[in-house]
Amino acid sequence: MKLETTAKQSAGTASRRTVLAGALGSAALVGMKDAAAQAYPSKLITIVMPYAAGGSTDVIARAIADKLRTSLGVPLIVENKPGGGGAIGSAFVARAEPNGYTLLLTPSGAIAIAPLAMKPSPFDAVKDFTPVAALHKYQLFLYARSGGGYKSMEELIAAHKAGKSISMAITGVGNSTHYCAYWLGKELGIDFVNVPYSSGSQVAMSIVKGEVDVGFLPSADLRPQINSGAVRMLLVASKNPSAAFPDVPTVSKWGLKEPEIDVWIALFGPRGLPDEIVARLSAAVSDVYRSGAVDRYLESSEKMSGTPTELAQVLASDVVKYRRFV
Repeated sequence: MKLETTAKQSAGTASRRTVLAGALGSAALVGMKDAAAQAYPSKLITIVMPYAAGGSTDVIARAIADKLRTSLGVPLIVENKPGGGGAIGSAFVARAEPNGYTLLLTPSGAIAIAPLAMKPSPFDAVKDFTPVAALHKYQLFLYARSGGGYKSMEELIAAHKAGKSISMAITGVGNSTHYCAYWLGKELGIDFVNVPYSSGSQVAMSIVKGEVDVGFLPSADLRPQINSGAVRMLLVASKNPSAAFPDVPTVSKWGLKEPEIDVWIALFGPRGLPDEIVARLSAAVSDVYRSGAVDRYLESSEKMSGTPTELAQVLASDVVKYRRFV
């Protein structure tokens, strides 16, 4: 009996020591994380771009990285990880350590639409990322080449009614351009032949070269071709006219239902990114946008607030909306 009592006392003491050690260990770990957050940044930061180099978002990412090198005082690189409609690069960041040294700068389609179109989904857009900064949003336009291409929506619709197959360039399966292609086809009764590419610059060249008939892109991806007259804009995927291109027909002109799409660009970190690091990055990126340093790359884009709160809201809303599409 005495031995049993002694054993229970020893076990209780050992248990208390284990709990105390665990508590001290957890406190030390929290302290280390806090110290790391306070010292941030102290080494190279990688911004992952989930599309191939050369598109408008890639150009903006590099312009932002160039300015952040100075404001944050550390090296920054932009690493392209294309594929899966942007989901491959996004998934890479979702699996990264939440220490602020691996970030994702992406259009909304790669994070809000692409994973919904995959079975199994590579990540949960809402749960697996930390919103950092809402940057800007823009409209998508439908383009055709000027030399031998469709001159108007009337011509395109007439060609469909005559039984002609119409090819549509998209920047990957399950993203914003794919969504617009699906929406337009459904509204007009056209079964487009979708041809996927890995970047906006590739889509632009495919339209100019006549490899495809039409394609959706933001104006920033085709500005040189617009200026040279190599392409024409058949439609803006919005009920509101474009401020930069007011003569381009809107969906309202054709009696089409609004596609319910707002394409936005944003910065994310992995889930669990500390609040101090989020605040540091959000403030730094907002300063870049307020300074006008990237204005020349934005074309007719509309700047967003830059806040993580706005980004969290638009992401959650888009996931619900696009789940219906998928």
